[in-house]
Amino acid sequence: MTQVPEAFCRSPFYEQHSKINCDSFKRGENNQWPLFYFDMNICDQAHAWSRDVYLPQLFTRWYELDHVLSIYHEEEDKAKVASVTPEYTALLLEALFWINHQLVPTLIHIEDNIKELTYTPPNSRERIEFVLLAPHRYRSFVQMKSFMEELEKLYARVKILEAKSTN
Repeated sequence: MTQVPEAFCRSPFYEQHSKINCDSFKRGENNQWPLFYFDMNICDQAHAWSRDVYLPQLFTRWYELDHVLSIYHEEEDKAKVASVTPEYTALLLEALFWINHQLVPTLIHIEDNIKELTYTPPNSRERIEFVLLAPHRYRSFVQMKSFMEELEKLYARVKILEAKSTN
């Protein structure tokens, strides 16, 4: 068991002294890794992080969860919403940083790190602050859904800009 770094202990993701069993962890059929797996850099190094490899997988997983959360919110099943929201929110944060070729550095005051990013949707810091106050609320869900759609478009634009700059 490996202890989650203190910098990643923030509700709703990890509590203080949380642990991840890196030895027995195997990638599931649903492309699910522990929250902030690559960002924490504490487990199996054989899976070196690459933005253009893992970001499309992240988007796929996020849209799977989006479908599930839509149903749970429609049913007003707060327990099920609460069980899925941490991963849903974590994927959103990772996408924001990964687009910028950065791993999430910390969850403590992550809002301050957002202002240092080159590529962000409008009002990113304020929107993330709003979401992190109560990610399980329906309004946060709607905000995250909109934000992720913007991130996916931004990623496409960034890839085009990067391709142009290398030619």
